[in-house]
Amino acid sequence: MALVPFQTIWRKEGVLMNFVNRIKNSSIFRKFLVSYLLLLFLPLLTGTIAYRISLEMIKNSSEEASLMLLNQSKMILERRMQEIEGFTRQLSMNQDLLSLLSSQTPDGSYDVYNMWKTLKSISALSYTNNFLEHFYIYLKNHDVILTPSTTFTRPQDFYDLNLYKDLDFREWKDQILLDVHHRELIPLKPMIRYSEERGVVTYVQSLPLDSFKQSQGTVVILIDEAKIRQLLEPIAEQYEGWAYITDEDGRTIGMLGIDETGIERYRNEERFDSSSARSQMVDDTFLISTRSAYYGWHYVVGIPKEVLLDKARVIQNITCRIAAYTLLAGVLMALFLSYRNIVPVHKLLGIFREHPNLAACGGKNEYDFLHG
Repeated sequence: MALVPFQTIWRKEGVLMNFVNRIKNSSIFRKFLVSYLLLLFLPLLTGTIAYRISLEMIKNSSEEASLMLLNQSKMILERRMQEIEGFTRQLSMNQDLLSLLSSQTPDGSYDVYNMWKTLKSISALSYTNNFLEHFYIYLKNHDVILTPSTTFTRPQDFYDLNLYKDLDFREWKDQILLDVHHRELIPLKPMIRYSEERGVVTYVQSLPLDSFKQSQGTVVILIDEAKIRQLLEPIAEQYEGWAYITDEDGRTIGMLGIDETGIERYRNEERFDSSSARSQMVDDTFLISTRSAYYGWHYVVGIPKEVLLDKARVIQNITCRIAAYTLLAGVLMALFLSYRNIVPVHKLLGIFREHPNLAACGGKNEYDFLHG
């Protein structure tokens, strides 16, 4: 590699030092430079404002999309629940079932033929709604449980295959089978069905429908929590968030991506109000909530702030790069233009200051000197 002569470096450094000294000693140069830099910061300020507006638009679009998905899930779930209520009304008008509810048989005997007819007439109804896959009817006079596929002459046998973890047999029979219910929804409870544990929401209706103090039977519909989670999955998958549904008393109906502890924390959060459709930021989580007018249920979706800002980061990175390149190019251009504008002035100053009668003239700046 050839060595650069020392004189060349000295000459280049001398030019550079001369340029630096002009910057330090020339107020005109600084004024030119400041004016150019002020003009440079205007587009940078505009870019910053545009980024803030874009961020707000992304937030609003995410809120609208999440609320739309949440309302779709709410409408589907409400429609399914209305179908369940329609199913119980159909059962209340089924002549075979009404005959069984009011019939009396000698102790130890069963009206097998009428039970078979009833099973045949109601089993087809279970295919109209996937929420009706698991239901049973308790006949109080016979102490028998009918399911779409079989008959349990001993409720204990049915309970052993479908038991609630927090209810023993006596409590289950008293609270669910024998008590009077009107469109009652028992919130999410753990149940062991055929040796498999799962969460279920239980819909209970006494028969006949006009039962108030005493009923002749009870229809019980078990809604698998997985069915409710399916309605919430599109929201959680799209935004990597979580969702839950509670009834008007705050009891959990369904949840996805969150547990009871997390639900309780947000339920007790004073800054969070889920009583109406709204959105708010709580603890770096964007919360969107809506309420069902039909049942009074609360639907809540939580989107992490980091996920929400992922789209904004793309704009942020582009904006920062453009701003950095613009700032660098703008500063170099401002230095060049400022230097070019003061060169004629300095040449003129050099000519006048060489005159012996003008060398002593002073002034606040170069222009004052020339004016004098």
